[in-house]
Amino acid sequence: MDNLIQILFNTNHEMPSGYVLIVLVAICLIVPPLSRYILQKRMSEKEERAGKQAESDGASEEGSEKKSS
Repeated sequence: MDNLIQILFNTNHEMPSGYVLIVLVAICLIVPPLSRYILQKRMSEKEERAGKQAESDGASEEGSEKKSS
């Protein structure tokens, strides 16, 4: 646990090792595009569900209008 705190908060005020820098750069390069992809995927799935529900609502309304005629 102490090692994790030292890595995160640099309590020794030392230059981070190359491994730590590589991990931080990888996180900076991977996380933003990944989060955008996940957001777009969720939004498209939400739109698809809304479209399917609108279609089913429209079909049920048409069926009820035909029955009441």
